Amino acid sequence: MAKKNIKVSEVVYDRLVSKKEGNESFDDTLRRILNLPPDIDDLTAYYPDEMREKAKDVVDYIFSLEELNRTVDRRGEYDSLKFVPENNDLAVAQIQFWEDSMKIMYRDKNGDMEWITSFVVGEDHDTNYGYHLEKEFKDIKEEIERKVMGAIRKWA
Repeated sequence: MAKKNIKVSEVVYDRLVSKKEGNESFDDTLRRILNLPPDIDDLTAYYPDEMREKAKDVVDYIFSLEELNRTVDRRGEYDSLKFVPENNDLAVAQIQFWEDSMKIMYRDKNGDMEWITSFVVGEDHDTNYGYHLEKEFKDIKEEIERKVMGAIRKWA
């Protein structure tokens, strides 16, 4: 992620420092104040390289399906990235980012968030695909597309 420096007055700096929570960086504080979601690199910081790349691929793939906004809920043990249609506040999909796994979900026909698959860091630090170990990554993406597009058609 590219970094930029900005100049601020002492008053602005002091106010920004007073807005920090815990050990937040200034970037984290500004993202929170401006209601911007964390960067994908932040959400996947503890994943091995292969899993980080797959996570980014899945996020980009879901965004390629439809014009969707994103929000992030910080839940303590995990962060939840929600994909929300522009004309609606109801998430059609979400990814829960845990320290050593991610859970991909979609809104089902009853309006509940249902599991599609999980990516889990294996003992050998390879990426395992939840209960879909026999499936190839392209097959998992096809399943994600089918379920997320169904949710978009029903709930957007």
